Amino acid sequence: MTYVELEPDDHQHVQVRLDDGIWVDGLLQCYRKVEGVWSGQVSFSLTAGDTRNEWFEEGRIRGAQLG
Repeated sequence: MTYVELEPDDHQHVQVRLDDGIWVDGLLQCYRKVEGVWSGQVSFSLTAGDTRNEWFEEGRIRGAQLG
């Protein structure tokens, strides 16, 4: 497994596709490659006060090159 944690100054603004198909803005904080598949951990908010950190596979992230 490859794992890269980004420093706070290096977090990248991205968009991620949620399970319902909606794209939301977020911040890429780290990324990893497991069994040949890249994914990124993104912090995002659906509503004020509802901040989440979730992993998304590369195809569901726009605006960043993983790996």
